[in-house]
Amino acid sequence: MNEFLLQPDLYRTGRSTELFHVLDGLWQRLPDGADDTLYILSGFGTFNGGVSFFERFRAHVDQGGRVRAVFGGSRTNNMTSRQLIDALLDCGVEIHLVNRRYMMHSKLYGKRSAGGDQRLVVTSGNFTGPGIARNIESVLVLDNETVDSMSFDWDALFDGLLSSALEVFPVNGAVADDPRWALLYDEGSRDSRKPTPEDQEDVYESLLITLSHSDTARIMAAPATTAGAGTQYFWLSKDSHAFFPPLTIRNERGRKATYSCMVTVQFVDLQETADLRVTYEAENNLDFRLGTANLRYTQLAREGDMAVISRRGEFRYDLKIIPQGTQEFFALSPYAATYVGARGKRYGYAPNASVDRILDRS
Repeated sequence: MNEFLLQPDLYRTGRSTELFHVLDGLWQRLPDGADDTLYILSGFGTFNGGVSFFERFRAHVDQGGRVRAVFGGSRTNNMTSRQLIDALLDCGVEIHLVNRRYMMHSKLYGKRSAGGDQRLVVTSGNFTGPGIARNIESVLVLDNETVDSMSFDWDALFDGLLSSALEVFPVNGAVADDPRWALLYDEGSRDSRKPTPEDQEDVYESLLITLSHSDTARIMAAPATTAGAGTQYFWLSKDSHAFFPPLTIRNERGRKATYSCMVTVQFVDLQETADLRVTYEAENNLDFRLGTANLRYTQLAREGDMAVISRRGEFRYDLKIIPQGTQEFFALSPYAATYVGARGKRYGYAPNASVDRILDRS
């Protein structure tokens, strides 16, 4: 079925609300032995753009399928990160880079099944955290019947691009000192991170989320009781790819893959600061969670209260609890308009300026 949407959930003709949801359905795990080919063309690419799909790509290639990708590269503009390309290479993806001299501005995604059926996604969204989830992007999804009526062919498109006179460089098999690595930028550390053309460093947002029993049980527990046992964290939204730094730390234990990063959080109510872990459940329920151990046993947050997590820098956040029923809660509640699950938990995003004004923190 054809589908059009304007993210983030501004307008849609189908069920998908953002590019991430489209790709999540398009690139579902396939049966063993499937030899479908998956396709990515994107001018920009970051680790968090691909983090949901690394394990799927690896399993797909291991089963005999292919994943083909083309990204933009530049020595001067940060277009595609080395962390993303390294992760995709580790999954067996075939990758080419287009030199910035010829601006790689197209964003296309899709697949071709073993039987010849094809799907095509034409969008303004890059393969980045903001591009697949938070930026205002248009997404047009075309089904096989429509694609076939246009005589579109994925392999012919790739053949035309890769055999052209453009400066297109294969990455697979490149040696360590190959100059093509200079077309990629480093997004992996606090010291080396440089702004990219997609960054909005002066437009940081706040994530507002109402808290469930599982979020607050250990906070309300009495010290040294079994109710406080286990890891204390807040479950966040599924579309936080653009809200956190690169999730480049992969778990070494456990059967299902998770990816995480470390951030510095100021607990406004406690007047404490701590380095905490953000974790993304890449192979489970695609949820983000934030460690909040400082709140254990503090009695500061009850079920139904709201947590306001404000991004203040690339790795810096602050967190404040807003009690249910307060004037501030009612003023912020309209921003948390998206429901999570069936138990009434809600989340949403708001500009820091609006949140700070409501909380009188200007």
